[in-house]
Amino acid sequence: MKTFKNKVYILSLAMFMAGSSFAGVQGEDAKKLLKKGIVEVKKLERIEAKKTFTNIIENIDPKMGEAYFQRALIHKYYKEIDEAISDLRKATVLEGTEIQTKAHFELGKIFAAQQKHKEAILEFGAVLAEDPKNEEAHLLKGISNLKERKYEKAIICFNGALEINPKNEEARFEIAVAEVEMGELDSAISHLNEVIANNSNYADAYFYRGLAHYEEGISDKYKHHRKHLKSALSDFNRAIELNPSIEQAYFDRGEVKMALHDYTGAIADFKKAIEIDPKDLEAHYLKAVCNYHYGYEPQAVKELQEILEIDPDYRDAHYFLGVCLYEEERYREALKEFDNLIELENDHGDAYYYRGMVKLEFDDEEGACSDFSEAVNLKSSDAKIMSNRYCD
Repeated sequence: MKTFKNKVYILSLAMFMAGSSFAGVQGEDAKKLLKKGIVEVKKLERIEAKKTFTNIIENIDPKMGEAYFQRALIHKYYKEIDEAISDLRKATVLEGTEIQTKAHFELGKIFAAQQKHKEAILEFGAVLAEDPKNEEAHLLKGISNLKERKYEKAIICFNGALEINPKNEEARFEIAVAEVEMGELDSAISHLNEVIANNSNYADAYFYRGLAHYEEGISDKYKHHRKHLKSALSDFNRAIELNPSIEQAYFDRGEVKMALHDYTGAIADFKKAIEIDPKDLEAHYLKAVCNYHYGYEPQAVKELQEILEIDPDYRDAHYFLGVCLYEEERYREALKEFDNLIELENDHGDAYYYRGMVKLEFDDEEGACSDFSEAVNLKSSDAKIMSNRYCD
């Protein structure tokens, strides 16, 4: 009986050793194939490399995380994004930390490109948990936070990148972008001054500094408004000189020129913005406003009507068209525009005021007083004057 037990033990041990040896052979084969696939990628033989990595995954070692990772990169190259995401997710839970971290980083970049910034933030966070000195992960996580309007968190990330590399001008620039969005204009301008001092050809830095100066120029918090507007104009000029394709720079420069009462210059800029982006209805609208202020009322009316044909709910266009028509004594058309606007926005005080003015032209004092009363409730000072004059 004892002899039989010994034979069973020896047989079991032999089978275990054979299995271990087989697993070892499989592991060696997988590593050799992995090296082969990587060489194929370097030779730009991506289709062959993809077959090699698939062979590893399906036939030899389904737990080799790097095979999934390498195949994901090929999927990404061929824009097979769903397949790339699937392989990267596998890689994040298999094999060693280094491959897992690389997989999280690639996932973060894919999600950021897809505008899925919440998911991107999580992936870049996983990277930084293992590699806190990853400068690019700090930067990209900050940009995703910026897109999510989490400005303070974005600044923390950008400062993390700067701690690793104080010369990272993109991180400093993005801090300034966040500060502009937060209304911290002086600090933003200071950061942008540093960026421009290091790179005098950084078009976006001039653009955002111009935007900060413009916001100062139209804010009651700052004195010398014209000085700020002139600085904004200079920066937008430089941004456009460096990059003539920035549509927003023409638009914003047009707004600056409007604030400086240079309506012909503003019209030219809004025209250029519309050339770059014909669907920018706000540029169309402000161009119409400039035409009105310059004395081209019929052109302004025509442009406002064209805007409303495209977007019947464009509230500013209804309001300003109503004002233009009222001043041209086209009262019935004006009444229609104010009716339309009040239907869209029933707390628009100026719309009630002007509708009251139109009703006076039709000798409808009761209707006018009702509108003036509503306008007064909505804090329209002009309506209060008219109400005191015509109403009990």
